[in-house]
Parts: sequence; structure tokens; C-alpha cells
Amino acid sequence: MIVFGGTNQNVYVDAPGPWQLAVDRVLEAPAPLADTDRFSLSAGPVPATSMVHITFELPESGAVRLDVFDANGRRVDSPLAGTLAAGRPTIAWSPNAATRPAGLYWVRLTHKGQTATQRMVLLR
Repeated sequence: MIVFGGTNQNVYVDAPGPWQLAVDRVLEAPAPLADTDRFSLSAGPVPATSMVHITFELPESGAVRLDVFDANGRRVDSPLAGTLAAGRPTIAWSPNAATRPAGLYWVRLTHKGQTATQRMVLLR
């Protein structure tokens, strides 16, 4: 099931699959979730020039994997792979200018059998 929503065109995908991403630093500790427990992912600003802020919501603690893919579907980075508490963490990801050309990228978050994907545009 795929659902499009939000003003920044978040894409929520409910499908199994391996995903991976690498984190330069966590900007905010996980915040408690609002009234509804949901699994979601957002990345911005769009377009990005040097730093991308990736925010996601986890309804419960567990293993999390965040991956970045290029427009050809190749995994180019894996900023996060580990266990996180439930909440809403924000991660700053800095694509390496020498190895990451401008273009379309996808961020994929996997948590307890759920997957969310978000489009990113990188400018140089």
C-alpha cells in the first residue's frame, strides 16, 4: 500500500524490504509522538544543497534502517542502522560533494517490517 500526503509530498509505503542509510549526526532526540502512533518519514529542504534533515516517527522501539538510493536505484549511503526508542528523531545527512552529484535521490526507512520512502533533490 502506498499513500501520498502532506505538503512536502511524503510517501508512506507499507511493504517489506531491506533499506539502509548513514547518519552524520542526530539533530534532536526522539520526541514523544502526538495523539496518533504512526510510522512516517520526511526529508528536507527540497531541493537541498549540502545538508538534508531527515525526520521520522516510530510508534515503538526497535531496529531501524535508513538508506539513500540514487535515481538508478543503487544504494549510495546507509547513515543509520541500529535500535532506536519510539519517538520522532531528526538526523542531519551531508552528502559528500565529491561522490554525490546533483540529482534525484530516495531515502528509505525500515522499521519492524514497515517501509517508508521519501524523495530528495540534491543541487550543487
